[in-house]
Amino acid sequence: FGEFDQAMDYFQKKLALIPKDLKNVPLLLEKAITLNQIGNYHYQSGHYDQSAVFFKESYLLSKQLENRQGMAVNAANMARVVLTKCEFIPFSQLRDEFENVLALVEATSIDRSKKPGNPEYGVYLKNYLGILYHYRGLYFASTDGGKQIDRNRFSAVVDELQKEHDFLKKSLHYFEDALTAARNDFKGAMRQKLESGLRQNVELARYLIGKQTEDKSSPAEEEPWHFQWQFKYLESLQVEKAKRLTLLLEAEKSLARLPYGM
Repeated sequence: FGEFDQAMDYFQKKLALIPKDLKNVPLLLEKAITLNQIGNYHYQSGHYDQSAVFFKESYLLSKQLENRQGMAVNAANMARVVLTKCEFIPFSQLRDEFENVLALVEATSIDRSKKPGNPEYGVYLKNYLGILYHYRGLYFASTDGGKQIDRNRFSAVVDELQKEHDFLKKSLHYFEDALTAARNDFKGAMRQKLESGLRQNVELARYLIGKQTEDKSSPAEEEPWHFQWQFKYLESLQVEKAKRLTLLLEAEKSLARLPYGM
């Protein structure tokens, strides 16, 4: 953490040297980059709330400059922050922040007036939207904040299930968009890297809404996500006790890491 503290101190001092009221585009761009760097160092240090503040400031400045690359980078970073917080903060406490980030990432992704300078971030944003809607459907589907719904109980349950299904369909839509973009915009090792996780995300989303897998391009030897952990578990039952724990942990890891972030 000492190195992170020194880095943050350096960028904070650098930020202080940039005048606040600026019209000089190169200096504004430098400020946006500096804000993003400070946000990254806060994130690496586990200061998630502080990192979100700097990412948001950098995003707004990038938007002012019509810098699509900067907007995409910071939108992806804000998604990363809120998804990280979902791992240890109750969802009920994150609802407003989650909704704000989801709206911002979606607005950034669907604005096709200008594409990010690096098409990789277009794929990242679509994949993050898939993950955000995955969480939205499974953990944030209820709009009443946990309060009792004053209507027929069965009807309320049906409504909630329909909301969950609709959000998961949106999750699938964005995962499929990300996979299509990866295949269209990249070749070779980069395409293979992006495609591997995205195929799994598409399959997971299709599985959750009850659709069969349609992606026929997956290598035959790459087992679907919902089989991988099961095979590891079955394998663990056939090995010596000393090796069993390792395989069980691999099975748990294979299941828990879904959906895949980029």
